[in-house]
Amino acid sequence: MGSVLGRVSEETPKFVLVKKTDSYELREYQKSILVFVYTRPNGFLVFVAETRDQKDKDAFWKLAGFIGVASVPQNKARESIAMTAPVFSIKEDSKAEIMRFLVPSKYTSIEQIPVPEDSQVSIREVPEHTVAVLTYSGLTDLNSCQTQVDQLFQALQKEGIKAEGSWTLCRYNSPFTLPWYRTNEIHIPVQLD
Repeated sequence: MGSVLGRVSEETPKFVLVKKTDSYELREYQKSILVFVYTRPNGFLVFVAETRDQKDKDAFWKLAGFIGVASVPQNKARESIAMTAPVFSIKEDSKAEIMRFLVPSKYTSIEQIPVPEDSQVSIREVPEHTVAVLTYSGLTDLNSCQTQVDQLFQALQKEGIKAEGSWTLCRYNSPFTLPWYRTNEIHIPVQLD
């Protein structure tokens, strides 16, 4: 995630392209394993941060610590885990947010992944799923992407595709990437007939 020109060299989730239109894609993603933190005081991560930007950074560094970015890995095996892309952010409601990292595909089961030292870091398997995807560039966060979310929901509604569940913001690049070279996506789970 280190290129200022937007090149993504990290492992990304595997998918099959089902459909491509001028405004979105439909993708079928394979089963994957994710590591995540919640950003609300519910027994998970409690932030003292006042701003969304600081909350985002705190969540990122919790996950980065687990895999060993810029420090000794914060897992019981002290095993470094490769960074992947994108970083997934989900807004569950007005207070609850989740940030997730994809675990590299060399780990084929949860049992192979080192146990987090921090109880606020969790690991979960995500089954195969289909999403509608809108891709865009620029600086973005969970508050500034509502226009893109609305565009994707409208495109799906126009074509009679049923959306299911919460949308996800996917950011592929480091904070050092120039805004116009950044790759961002909105993912909305869909049910195809």
